[in-house]
Amino acid sequence: MGRTNETATQLIRFQQQELARFFSALRKADQEAFADLFALAQFHIAPLAYSGTAEPQAIMLFAMLLEQHKLILRQQKMIQFLLEQQGIESDQWLDL
Repeated sequence: MGRTNETATQLIRFQQQELARFFSALRKADQEAFADLFALAQFHIAPLAYSGTAEPQAIMLFAMLLEQHKLILRQQKMIQFLLEQQGIESDQWLDL
């Protein structure tokens, strides 16, 4: 008896293959960003496999969004830290 379900890694690779024509039509900088999104999805292979959902593409997209949101939160913390170092109130920085 062999494995009947695809692994999470195979699902991610399959999605990349499905989007290959879209990928090739993108500009070089966009191709790099697009490839990075799939790399981010790799961080969540275990939860993807564990979810057992009939829609693994949706879980993969949420994994990408999760990593992007974490990046935004880290950047916001960094901005807040730098503003505090400069003595700028956090609600004033938009006026700069």
